[in-house]
Amino acid sequence: MSGRPVAEAQFDGGYGGLMLFVDAGYITWLEIYTFRDEPAAEWPPPETLDVR
Repeated sequence: MSGRPVAEAQFDGGYGGLMLFVDAGYITWLEIYTFRDEPAAEWPPPETLDVR
């Protein structure tokens, strides 16, 4: 993975999140994660993204 995180969001009461990485203006990695046993079932609402 290269780049740096430029946006992230937490959802599901803090048990899940999303991180967006870019390098030279291109998306290099998009990760959705959860701390629960089952996989994330939906994307977080766009208004919850903390863009840097």
